[in-house]
Amino acid sequence: MGARGEREAFSTVEVRVSVICTARDAEGTLARTVQSVLEQDMAEWEMIIVDDGSTDRTLEIARAFAARDGRIRIVATPGIGRGRALNLAVAHARANLIANIDADDESHPVRLRLQLQAAQQHPEFGVICSKHVLVTDHVDPVWPEHIEATVRPVDVTHRLTRRNPVVHSSALLRKDALLSAGGYSADRRDQFDYELWVRLAERGCRIGRIEAPLVAKRQHDAQFFDNSPRLAYALASAQIQVRATRSLGGGVPAFALIPLRVLWLLLPRRLRLRLHARRFAGLRDSDRPSRSSPKRIGRR
Repeated sequence: MGARGEREAFSTVEVRVSVICTARDAEGTLARTVQSVLEQDMAEWEMIIVDDGSTDRTLEIARAFAARDGRIRIVATPGIGRGRALNLAVAHARANLIANIDADDESHPVRLRLQLQAAQQHPEFGVICSKHVLVTDHVDPVWPEHIEATVRPVDVTHRLTRRNPVVHSSALLRKDALLSAGGYSADRRDQFDYELWVRLAERGCRIGRIEAPLVAKRQHDAQFFDNSPRLAYALASAQIQVRATRSLGGGVPAFALIPLRVLWLLLPRRLRLRLHARRFAGLRDSDRPSRSSPKRIGRR
């Protein structure tokens, strides 16, 4: 079946999850990201990739994937900004469940199925996220072998007063809740996700987290955080944390943590990575960040 035939065939299949991905100059990582979606063990998904004015081969790579799989659709912009690009992707989504994946991260092959199951079984949550494994540069993620029994979400809404407990690439959102809150902020330069979670929580939306790593979060030198004014980023994060503490009731302990959070964000990336790895050193293998590239577990 040709690409046109595949696209027509997929257009008649019920889309249960819409995966959105915004990309700008992501030629070095986008292929891994899209491939991780293609390797999902459920088929009823679509993927909307918004290329936000890339100057490298990002759009070419995205279109090549779309030509091979009719479930992938491409939207190209001249560069409208991350918040508007995210909202554009949401506008093109056909499903009420929307899974975000950043253009440098990867999804575990069972991610969409387990998050769909959790969303169906726990309608009390408007956002369902998961834990993650941390990888650096071009290292492959090392997934735990057994995660099937760990799909019951834990309510982490209250943790918004201490930090952002949601890795954006792990988030599955209900589209109606997202739109009722006004979508992603079109005016921010960063931390679109943290600000959105607080806004959703203020409207009574609860955030549940699956206590298993269903995504790999990649840290590398080209990331926005490491190439932006770090103090401005840290202070913007503190402002969101103050808002969360005031509106969600974190109290004095949460306010006391804000300066520590600012100091953490001001640390160099490599030092943060070392401290992060040391933090997980005593935990079980499924919670440890990936630091090598053995054969991937669970890939077909």
